[in-house]
Amino acid sequence: MTAPPIERRRRIVESAAALLAAHGLHGWSVEQVAASADCAKGLVHYHFGTRTALLEAVIDAMARGRMARRIAALSPSGTAALDALWTVLREDASAGTSRAWLEAGLDGGAGIRRALAPTDAELGEFAAASSAAMELPTLPSHRVHTLLLLLDALEASLVRGAPEADVREAYDRIWLGMM
Repeated sequence: MTAPPIERRRRIVESAAALLAAHGLHGWSVEQVAASADCAKGLVHYHFGTRTALLEAVIDAMARGRMARRIAALSPSGTAALDALWTVLREDASAGTSRAWLEAGLDGGAGIRRALAPTDAELGEFAAASSAAMELPTLPSHRVHTLLLLLDALEASLVRGAPEADVREAYDRIWLGMM
């Protein structure tokens, strides 16, 4: 029995995301995605049309998952939330998804850069979660954007091999500054 179209599409995106994390932005092909998703190359093209459209769907899925993990990490309060968020940053940096994320931001086209951006709803959820975790008034949107950019920079530092202790110290300083 064949999988429903939504399930096939999800499986193709997951396979492409795994290949992107493992091989980088330029190290994967539609043929590899099809083989990994256990489907025909034509089926990938049927669902996405082009490699670029598939890449945009993958980056969008990665972006939504990345933000969801960050928001979920902030569900405890105080230092437990900060430690949980730090763990998410470290795990993403070591899993290859951060490298793929960075490459997409630098080398991707306009559609990919749009997929990288958090939605307004995600920004609101992150603002509420971070404010609640630190028992602060709700952060204004410009501070939320700044905080997310700083977290991305720290994650990029981990990907580039900066000493984890130095990056963690910078992370802690950012949160102290937010208070």
